[in-house]
Amino acid sequence: DVLLGAYGFAFQIYGDFAGYSNVARGTSKLMGIELIENFRFPYFVRSAPNFWRHWHISLSTWLRDYLYIPLGGNRGSAAATRRNLMITMVLGGLWHGAAWTFVIWGAIHGVAQSVEHWRRSLRSARGLPDPPDTARRRWARRIVTFNVVCLAWIFFRAESIDTAFDYLTQMLDPGNWLEASPLVTFGVVLAIVVGIGGQFVPRAFTARLMAGFSRLSPVVMGVVLGVALMVINTLGPRGVAPFIYFQF
Repeated sequence: DVLLGAYGFAFQIYGDFAGYSNVARGTSKLMGIELIENFRFPYFVRSAPNFWRHWHISLSTWLRDYLYIPLGGNRGSAAATRRNLMITMVLGGLWHGAAWTFVIWGAIHGVAQSVEHWRRSLRSARGLPDPPDTARRRWARRIVTFNVVCLAWIFFRAESIDTAFDYLTQMLDPGNWLEASPLVTFGVVLAIVVGIGGQFVPRAFTARLMAGFSRLSPVVMGVVLGVALMVINTLGPRGVAPFIYFQF
């Protein structure tokens, strides 16, 4: 239950935040304003630095321009660069709220980026070429990066440090692995599978789908949108669910 809860929250917050970012972009386009793309399949990336080039791009760009670069960026030594990464990510965590949970969330991302920088620096100093870009290596890096991000989400979501560590204890307790999971229903698993599968849809396919939809007649377009809204209304929660990121 807690393991799928962590994965489920990863896609809940992604769907929530990317969803209303796209609503804002679409509404702005109606008024002739082009807003920055805020998400680009963030759970498909192969490293921690790439995650922040694809997740909440407006914030990560601000952190880069107004924190990381003024601190010195990567213009100093390798140790100074890793220090700047840590400071930037911890302050990025504090931006979300004055709580230790957000500090740890930012620190996990800072450590992940620092380790990636250290690994690249070590190979460069030894004159070693980049490892072969095999399919197995790409998938391994995607899986590791995704799970590190999900680990950080536990602290982001938890109301306190004690709650987060209790959650991790429940997740890692072998005695819980074979117990029945009443909360893991078919619908929950399907939602997570769809969320993961959506990360692998080629951008070109999405663009072709949108272009094809725009060429439909107004009547057909209205019918498609009506059916889509009916399905959303049927499967979605009752009432208006508040956006998770509005608290920030």
